[in-house]
Amino acid sequence: MTQAIPLFTMQDNPQDLPVFIRSYGREGVTKGMHTHQMIQINYMASGSIGHQINTSEFIVSEGDAFVIPPYVPHGLVPFDNQPFTIVELEFNPEFLWSQQHAWSSMESFFDFAFIEPFLISEKEVRPRLNIPVGERKKVLESLHEIMDEYTTQEHGFLLAIKGGVLQLLVRLGRLYTQEVVETTDSNLISIHSKAIARALSFIDQNAATNLTVNQVAKEAILSKSYFCYIFKQITGRTFIEYLQEKRLEKACALLVDTTHLISDIALTVGFSTVTHFNRVFKQKLHISPRQYRNLYSK
Repeated sequence: MTQAIPLFTMQDNPQDLPVFIRSYGREGVTKGMHTHQMIQINYMASGSIGHQINTSEFIVSEGDAFVIPPYVPHGLVPFDNQPFTIVELEFNPEFLWSQQHAWSSMESFFDFAFIEPFLISEKEVRPRLNIPVGERKKVLESLHEIMDEYTTQEHGFLLAIKGGVLQLLVRLGRLYTQEVVETTDSNLISIHSKAIARALSFIDQNAATNLTVNQVAKEAILSKSYFCYIFKQITGRTFIEYLQEKRLEKACALLVDTTHLISDIALTVGFSTVTHFNRVFKQKLHISPRQYRNLYSK
C-alpha cells in the first residue's frame, strides 16, 4: 500500500501566523516527500542540495531561488556531509491581499505578476532562477529583514512583513525578466517556450545516447547558435549543463536502486567514460558515486 504524502499547513508552524520564515541547514530538512497548503519561496544561500518535484529531480545550488506552489509533492535530499543554508519563506495567498479573495480568484494575478516564472512542476520549463552574483546580497538582505520582523514581532510587524514579501516578489520578478529579456525581444518566453519545451522533452528521452546540440536544435526547429542562446535564457543552463544534470539524476537513481557496477551506470546514462562520469559527478554533487551509493542505497 502506497504511503500517503504528508500535507503541512500554517498551523504546523511554531506560531499561529499567516506567514513563516526560517533559515536552516541539514538538521532542519523535512524528511521525505510532502506537500503544503501555502506558497513557499526558497533561496539557496550556500551549498547545494537535491530537490525532487513530483517525479522530476533537480540539483539546486548557491544563488538558486525556487517557488513551491500549494499541493505540489516535493522533497529535499542533502548530499553527504556537505553544508548548506536555505532560507525558507512561506505564506498563505490571502496574507498579501484581502481576506475575501480566495486562492482561485487570485491565481491569475499571482501568475501574471510574480509567481508564474518560478512555478515548479513537470510541465514547467524552468525549475529555478539563478540570482546574479551582484544581486544575491540584496535578496538575502530582503529575506533577513523579513526574518527580523518575524522574530522581534514589534508593533506593526505583520504589515512590515507583508511589505517585505511584496518587495521581494517584485525583485525576483524583475531579475527573472532581466535575465530572459535582456537585449532581446520581450516576448521571448511566449514565442520560444514551446520550442524549448520540445527540446527539453527530447533531451530527457535521449539523454543516455550520444546526443548533440545540433540534434536538439533541429528538434526545436532553431539554428544551433540561436537555440543555444534561447535555451540558456529560458532554462538558466547551457545545453551541456542541462544534459549532464539529467544524466546525473538518472545515475543517482541507479546508484540507489540497483547494484550495477558504477562503470556500467556511467555508460548507461550517457557518459563516454567512467573517468569523465566520476569527475562530473563529484564536481556537481561534491561527493563520489561510490560514496553516494553507500549513503543512500536502499
